Amino acid sequence: MIHPLRCVVVAVFLAIFVAHAACAGEKVFMWKVESRQATAYILGTVHMMKRDMYPLDARIEEAFRKAGAYALEFNINEAGLLQKDIVTDTIYGGDDNVGNHVSRETLDLARRKFEGVGLPFDLMSKFKPWFLAVSVELLEYQKLGFEPQYGLDKYFLQKAEGKEIIELESFDSQMGLFRSMSDSDQELLLVHSLKERSKMPKRILIFYRMHGSVETPAPLNG
Repeated sequence: MIHPLRCVVVAVFLAIFVAHAACAGEKVFMWKVESRQATAYILGTVHMMKRDMYPLDARIEEAFRKAGAYALEFNINEAGLLQKDIVTDTIYGGDDNVGNHVSRETLDLARRKFEGVGLPFDLMSKFKPWFLAVSVELLEYQKLGFEPQYGLDKYFLQKAEGKEIIELESFDSQMGLFRSMSDSDQELLLVHSLKERSKMPKRILIFYRMHGSVETPAPLNG
């Protein structure tokens, strides 16, 4: 339970396009919820951003400055403590590999995509389908200059000294969602990521235009 605080900043995951309004200095995608006991600011967070998207709108920075607590999805600074579990959840043991869990068609599609960006598929094939799907998304965003170190959650954690940190979920609970997925569901996720990746630069272009840039980002090879 949170004791009466002057204000609380709550970060919840929304789409990446929310970042524009958070940085543009016009309308801000931040909501203020008040009661007699406390005030909460709800801000959509983005896990990967670009360095030039900072500083944030002054209204967001001021809300965080006044906050007595910071509630976020999970504390990414503590995720490294679960490194052993991460390996178990993402990598097949022994001689097992992704080829034993997806169709030949999906395997060939994944091989072409990863080798097209210079990643040896003999190495990538040790990862589970859900992790390959996430990797495809990360590669696309990184190709466009978005990096995890500039994510809003990490940014505010670095500024949260002296504030109470509240996890709305836990890293293990999120990993548990992937851990519970069947092979068929993981394959569907992988196929979707592999086929949708070619559309991502067009979607990011919309974001660039909103943010003031009209440069068309180039897709990854393959």
